[in-house]
Amino acid sequence: MLGWLDERFITHASAVRNPPFGIIGALSHALDMAEGQPAGHCVRCCWIGIHIGREIGLSDAELSELYYTLLVKDVGCSSNAARICQIYMMDDITFKRDLMTVNGSLTQVLRFVLSHTGMNAGLAERFRALVHVFQNGREIAQELMETRCDRGAENRAEDAFLRKCHRCHPKLR
Repeated sequence: MLGWLDERFITHASAVRNPPFGIIGALSHALDMAEGQPAGHCVRCCWIGIHIGREIGLSDAELSELYYTLLVKDVGCSSNAARICQIYMMDDITFKRDLMTVNGSLTQVLRFVLSHTGMNAGLAERFRALVHVFQNGREIAQELMETRCDRGAENRAEDAFLRKCHRCHPKLR
């Protein structure tokens, strides 16, 4: 999984290797899957973050903390999964993955909603779900985004490393 990373990053990853790394790495991979992200999304974020951290002069200890913080950056962000299943009557992983391809144009949004709402439901149930989504689309989108972002923000607010970064590194504010 780390084969594509540059030598300095691999060396850093080896320096911080310990038993929790495997567990956290597995959880990070599961988060990628839960959010419909391509495999290795969080690891790529780590790679980018470590490079930025080096550029702004973080110490090895801070780089290690940054690595683990970024590895689990999406914890809590899958908290809207059950609501997506309820509203759209489909699995949230496929929904989230496919939603990333929608550019926001009305045509694409309509096509997406029609092809992702209640596809396995009866006709009447699907019709009710579609009417609900079309009537309340803006509010539904806002609710799903707030649920995802609020929970993720709560987790990040509890992260000691991020609090320390905000105090010590003005560039990160």
